[in-house]
Amino acid sequence: MNAIEQLKSRVWGIILAAGSSKRMGSPKLLLPYQNKPILRHVLDNSRKSALMGRTIVVNPYIPGLMEAASLPDIETVFLNFNTSEGLSSSIKAGLSTVPKEAEGALFLLADQPLLTCCDINRVIGHFYRDKTRPLIVQASYHNQKGHPVLFHRSLFLEFNSLTGERGGKVILQNYKNQVVFADMGKSIEPDIDTVSDYEDLAIYDKDDERFVCVCKRYPYL
Repeated sequence: MNAIEQLKSRVWGIILAAGSSKRMGSPKLLLPYQNKPILRHVLDNSRKSALMGRTIVVNPYIPGLMEAASLPDIETVFLNFNTSEGLSSSIKAGLSTVPKEAEGALFLLADQPLLTCCDINRVIGHFYRDKTRPLIVQASYHNQKGHPVLFHRSLFLEFNSLTGERGGKVILQNYKNQVVFADMGKSIEPDIDTVSDYEDLAIYDKDDERFVCVCKRYPYL
């Protein structure tokens, strides 16, 4: 058993990759960054993390996206043919694939290539810090709330009532007094939504200190 296998939790990852890229004007997740698609960075970091497994929810109407997501150790690629129904359809699709032995689900955005495996593990670590698992763990970047967000499986049914573009923010608001925040110790990582966002990626060199990351066991993981 290697070091990464020893780290594995009982948290399932759900990667949301079914957007239409309207603001970008082209399929943003397939745009190249450091010699591979933006999507691949998110997939690779999820694979290096302590997640027990992962589902990626993709838009089947974007040519090449399913192929880019279909890696040998990505357990489930879910084709969301209901993307017109909004973000809620992808969230519910992802949750439908979570195995019964999972204690929670961690949501990742497929357009955040700068998010590292260490960031993912830090959120998971806060979930396991105490014997009593928190209902929600959310990443916090200098007191700015962001992703990833981890939900205890006891909340899964709460998502069934979501419609349209209503996402996890509704659940976060309903349980705002029970959210545990994982301090990421850095500034928030940007989403890549526009051409300007994509151009800004050029300022991040592959040797930038944010990429010097070794997935490690936290004291409470």
